[in-house]
Amino acid sequence: MTDNKNFIIAIILSSLIIFGWQYFYAAPQLEEQRQTQEQAQQQQSEAPAQPKATQQPGVVPQPPGSAPAEQPDEQIAAATPRVAIETASLSGSINLQGAQLDDLHLKRYRETVDPASATITLLSPLGTERPYFAENGWTAAGGSEVKLPDARSLWRVAQGSKLTADTPVQLSFDNGQGVIFHKRSRSMKTTCSPSRRRSRTTPGSL
Repeated sequence: MTDNKNFIIAIILSSLIIFGWQYFYAAPQLEEQRQTQEQAQQQQSEAPAQPKATQQPGVVPQPPGSAPAEQPDEQIAAATPRVAIETASLSGSINLQGAQLDDLHLKRYRETVDPASATITLLSPLGTERPYFAENGWTAAGGSEVKLPDARSLWRVAQGSKLTADTPVQLSFDNGQGVIFHKRSRSMKTTCSPSRRRSRTTPGSL
């Protein structure tokens, strides 16, 4: 009988504790959260409407805060000046900005067994889903103030119009300090050489 009495008293005390916690602590907290949410909703409704961004043709709208979607290789490649590459087994182009080889495809191999599927991509420019490119150049000696070409330098085509198995392409970059840099590509082999600017420039050697 005594055990039952103590058990009933314990239940009553526990109920009082739970009720007191709900009444004195939990209820004020819930009320404060409710008021905060109402104030935030009221401020949002009173805020001036943001101007709607004008969507450019061909651009897919992105959710706020999301990273821009990668663009197709062809669209990225078309955004910079290039020299075409065309051989029996390869196709692509050389990016004149930085003289990077960043667009190369295997013409005889495809991604699937379907003959109409896309060709295998070896190199892709920055901005695509899987960027991968090759570049070569020069490193300045310690204390040198010679301006060297970098990834932002715009090269010009000094010889040739398309790199093929029979026609080489030569690119040049003038650093404005009397030095002209050359890159000569032939059958996918590239050589680099600087030369001093004269009335007639002659490629030097590294």
